Amino acid sequence: MDPEPPIPALGHHRLLRELPDEAIDALVGVVGPDAGSPLLLTEFCHAGGALGRPAEGGGALSKLDAEFVMIGIGVPMTPELGEALPGALDRLHDAIEPWSAEGGYFNFAERPADIDVLLPPETCERLAEVKRRWDPDGVIRANHAVSLTPA
Repeated sequence: MDPEPPIPALGHHRLLRELPDEAIDALVGVVGPDAGSPLLLTEFCHAGGALGRPAEGGGALSKLDAEFVMIGIGVPMTPELGEALPGALDRLHDAIEPWSAEGGYFNFAERPADIDVLLPPETCERLAEVKRRWDPDGVIRANHAVSLTPA
């Protein structure tokens, strides 16, 4: 349901172990109708089913160890909104921290992040070995950098 053509947006996400009523209350506290949030949307996506099962040939991260994925998005329509959005996304991220799971989901990783924040340590080790072998000079670049040194 992404718009066409693409639009500029800022986002942040978090994996959740569970989604109890307290987590929903915490979310509403920072993005609900009385919160004054500049975010355009916030949603929880169920991560069970196929996302929770390893996929043969699924790559570096073939499943998510989480029940839900939360994402918040804001569109910087004015300079003031552009300045307000990072803080609003941080507040959303922090509000649901008590229910968070380790790692991240590449499809929702809108901010540059070290790969070890998104992936399990054993996966980072495998990727670092591949990088050392095939890209020792660090020519290949990405928003989510793979370190050449072991974690």
